[in-house]
Amino acid sequence: MDIMGALREIGTLLLPESCLACGGRTSTALCATCLQAFDDSPTVVCVEGVPCLGWDDHDGRIRVVIRAVKDDRRTAELGLLRMHANRLAAVARRRLASDGALWAALPSSAAARRRRGFCLAERAFGRSGESVREDVLWPVRKLHDQRALSASARRSNLADALYADRGTVVGRQVLLIDDVMTTGATMRAARDAVLAGGGDVVGMLVLARTPRALAAR
Repeated sequence: MDIMGALREIGTLLLPESCLACGGRTSTALCATCLQAFDDSPTVVCVEGVPCLGWDDHDGRIRVVIRAVKDDRRTAELGLLRMHANRLAAVARRRLASDGALWAALPSSAAARRRRGFCLAERAFGRSGESVREDVLWPVRKLHDQRALSASARRSNLADALYADRGTVVGRQVLLIDDVMTTGATMRAARDAVLAGGGDVVGMLVLARTPRALAAR
């Protein structure tokens, strides 16, 4: 851990906490009201014929925890995301995929992976009883930062941008896994890559779906 990361963790222990989502006073990462976002059951929506299992994060309470873990290295909050992931995995096993399905994490950019040092999907699902693989999907060219792009610009940015190893996916059921679905463009690109490699995408799992994702589907 770097010095700044250590200081943040010490500060978390010594100073009063404020809720990550609403800023209210609390002794934990989220206040009791915002924590209720993690009590809901996941729902399924259809994304171009593929079932997408996850949570509709209309007010951003789940996403703020994801950002805290990914970008601020607040790994203490990883437990909330693991709880979410375990519930998703249990439902996916019952409803979407048979034994032997391939659980594939969507790739981060090389810069993001270097900055964070880990894959959030792998960390979150690491205790779900499933092996989430990071080596199934690969970017084939450099991508622009997606955060400021519109839905149509995201689709253009990701067109033919991902590759799935045919030897890995051919003839396999594949579950695609990501932390946040913003517009669905990355999931669609991953689905296209798996189909091109001879795999069968049976579902998508996300910890949070944004209102833009629901509008875009």
